[in-house]
Amino acid sequence: MNKSAVMGFLAGVLVLAAVVGLYGASKRQDKLRTPGHINATATKDQVAASEESTEADNGLKPLGEKLPPVNVPTGPPVAKLEPKGSGLKMARSAASGGYRVGQAFDISVSFEYEGPDRVTALALVERTPEGWSFLEVSGGAKPVIVPGKGAAGELTFVWVQVPAFPCTLSYRIVPGPDVTGPQEVQGQAVYRQLGPEQRTETLKSVVSSAAP
Repeated sequence: MNKSAVMGFLAGVLVLAAVVGLYGASKRQDKLRTPGHINATATKDQVAASEESTEADNGLKPLGEKLPPVNVPTGPPVAKLEPKGSGLKMARSAASGGYRVGQAFDISVSFEYEGPDRVTALALVERTPEGWSFLEVSGGAKPVIVPGKGAAGELTFVWVQVPAFPCTLSYRIVPGPDVTGPQEVQGQAVYRQLGPEQRTETLKSVVSSAAP
């Protein structure tokens, strides 16, 4: 076979391959257009349209719209009840028979506590009438800090280590020569429970002079 024949044969093969390729592409396009073939993109669109139609039929609102506000009925506020018997309680008693000018007069203060939290600090602040002076602590749970002898007016007693409840403190005061008639002693306890300072209500006691 000469060179011209070889070149002619190769050209024929190339032309035949091109014809076969075009024929195959044409068959594939015809297959995609057949009624039995389902387009994936069309299927998704149809499903979405179907779901929207179903929501419209069921009366559901689109998610973009705001729902109407719901009014929740509220009752009266619930009162917080304190444990029964909680808090520090204070009481005061004085020597029977009344006071005499220039003689020591005993006063006792008692404390009771039934709360759930431990008392971590305790003090007693007493206010004596004008003309009276402090003498000494005479009994009970003795505090670390006490008024000086001869102190008048406000007397402060402080416990560094809080005594066990119930407990009592007794102290002596002396009425001066000008003291006459009924006299009022008042005071309150100051305490803590791992929090802010708390105080009992001011307790007032009236003492009378002894009969002549």
